[in-house]
Amino acid sequence: MAYSGSQPDFTRRSSAPGSKQKKTNYKPVIVVLTLIIIALIVVLIVTGAKKKKGPDDTVIIDRTDFPSDQSTPDHGGNVSSADPVLIPTHEPSAPVTELVFVEAGQEFPPASAFLKEGYEHSFAYYLSNTSNIDTRVCGTYPVELQCGDKTYGAVIIVRDTVAPSAQTRSLFVQKGSAVKPEDFIVSINDGTDVTAEFTQSVDTETKGTRQVEILLKDAAGNSTVVTAEITVDVDDVPPVIEAIAYREIFVGDTISYRQGLSATDDRGGEVKISIDSSAVNLKEPGSYKVIYTATDEAGNTSTFEATVVVRDLSELDTDEGKYSVAALHRKFSNLLPKVIKDDMSDIEKLYAIWTYVSEHIEYISHSDKDNWVREAIRGLDEGVGDCFTYYAAMRAFMEEAGFETVSVHRLGGETQHFWSLVKVGGEWYHIDACPRAEKRYRYWYCFLRTDEELLNFGKKGTNGFDDYECNYYYQFETSLYPASGTEKLADALVNWDTGDIYLKIY
Repeated sequence: MAYSGSQPDFTRRSSAPGSKQKKTNYKPVIVVLTLIIIALIVVLIVTGAKKKKGPDDTVIIDRTDFPSDQSTPDHGGNVSSADPVLIPTHEPSAPVTELVFVEAGQEFPPASAFLKEGYEHSFAYYLSNTSNIDTRVCGTYPVELQCGDKTYGAVIIVRDTVAPSAQTRSLFVQKGSAVKPEDFIVSINDGTDVTAEFTQSVDTETKGTRQVEILLKDAAGNSTVVTAEITVDVDDVPPVIEAIAYREIFVGDTISYRQGLSATDDRGGEVKISIDSSAVNLKEPGSYKVIYTATDEAGNTSTFEATVVVRDLSELDTDEGKYSVAALHRKFSNLLPKVIKDDMSDIEKLYAIWTYVSEHIEYISHSDKDNWVREAIRGLDEGVGDCFTYYAAMRAFMEEAGFETVSVHRLGGETQHFWSLVKVGGEWYHIDACPRAEKRYRYWYCFLRTDEELLNFGKKGTNGFDDYECNYYYQFETSLYPASGTEKLADALVNWDTGDIYLKIY
């Protein structure tokens, strides 16, 4: 059947009364929208909370619990802002532990110290700046570290559980010395600061050796007691006085009470000497006592009693008086100011004495060797004598000038020979004003010579003696005399152009 006319309009619907229409169902849409709203609310609640669960069921902690000024480096060393810090949940699967304990003073632990058993080969490193953590200070220090692709918060606890120890030493002190615990301690071994104190007072007044106890206490309260020894030395030995025990002078003569006076202490300290000569009357003949008192630094004292005999001038007319010790003092004390000056050095004074004696005595082959005092006076009075005369005059001058001397006697040889050792600057040196007859080396003068120089004198091949020997001249038994100094002080030399002798001081 064929239809004509216009096509029906399918876009239009009839709304005629009575026509039926299909009803739309909106319930599924409402349910979906409701679920979406609920989900959004849950998200808002969770994101507003401080702690929540991560996708791997790890607790997330707010970064304010740990250092927040750090950046997280990746495995290539690049730095970016760190994500929220993830900390272990105590589950067996966590590769790191939350706590590491460090004994005070030990080295700072590496990040690998946090790795649990079974994860030793894992790679871990600190994200925190750990340079401000001082293992000498006990405390709790939070840190961040990276292990694998996760970040963990952990804690280093520095604690001190070990008591301090110390190496001590013994002390040797004088009576009454103040001592401190630190005086006995060589070194202390502890990770924190340590204080030291005696467990009881230390006695430094009583002589002897005793033990002291020192309490060491560290900053954590750990303590121990160490011991040491102290020896208290009480100086109870008095000084030793050396002085001229007997002297003779004539009425009107002067005397130096300090001549030949010295005092020594076994501790080497300063010794003060006082002289009581109040009983001596130099204007009246008689025998008088002089009291010397020496006091050392510890207060120990000793005394020495000397005798001074003042003789009448009339005794000078007798042979005994003319050659007495008093006459020796009278003669040489009057001569000495003409020979030496106060501003001379000791070496210069000795050279002046040596020169004076050499020039005022002419050598002859004999003398009276029974009494050196008599020979010294006679030698200068008469102007002649042999080696003993030169020795006696030198000794008298040197001792009157305050020098300490020792007499030396030749060992061996067909004839005798005498000279002196004199102390200069604390050392002994040989001195001899007597001229010698040997032509080969007659200008070798014995002025402040050493032992070695004298013992080698005259030996063939030494001191110019190539084909001539006089090896007995200055031989002496060294064990009988104090050893000489070894440093050369001075020489008496000859000027070959003028023939004059001159002093050379080194």
